[in-house]
Amino acid sequence: LFGLIAGFTGQYLLELLKEKPFLNLRFIEVDGLTRINVKLKGKQETEINAPGPLIQPMDYQRMLDRFRDLTPEDFVILSGSAPRGCENLYSDVASILHRHDIPFVVDANKCSLLSTLRYHPLLIKPNIYELEDIFNVKINSLGEVIAYGEEARKLGAQNVLISLGEEGSILVSEQGIYRANVPKGELIHSIGAGDSMAAGFVYKYQKT
Repeated sequence: LFGLIAGFTGQYLLELLKEKPFLNLRFIEVDGLTRINVKLKGKQETEINAPGPLIQPMDYQRMLDRFRDLTPEDFVILSGSAPRGCENLYSDVASILHRHDIPFVVDANKCSLLSTLRYHPLLIKPNIYELEDIFNVKINSLGEVIAYGEEARKLGAQNVLISLGEEGSILVSEQGIYRANVPKGELIHSIGAGDSMAAGFVYKYQKT
């Protein structure tokens, strides 16, 4: 597990991760403060996201070098927003991974995700609103979800996993189109739901 950490907030995060002995931690320390994001739970969920540190060119190249050290036996999940100073992060990393035949998953905003498609990610995981944003449309039916999932595959994604909230999810792949329902229960909050879905896909894919 590697990335960029900064200041006392980064050190706090690092100490928490050290409690998990199965993690191989290879973080790069940079100037500034690792950002703190606040999630407010009410009738409507609200996010307050800090900007995070400004990454210098030397540190950015150090991070890219970590990806160059990987092999086809590794598996990479690219998710979230790119740090300041790393605007081309997704396309740069995807290029490296593609060149070394390393499978990778992308779960990111429109611009970051689109920049990776020419490198054929194994999976992209937009929710329905992100899918609408990618194609600048309003999706009104399950058929349209599938149609735009197919369009995303034509742009380069090998598999497209679209989360639909309480309506479950749709997987559009070369092998076919699959729909999964949501287990019944009470929703406490949805923080991390998309990350969990991506992790679950990768776990099962590697097993089977």
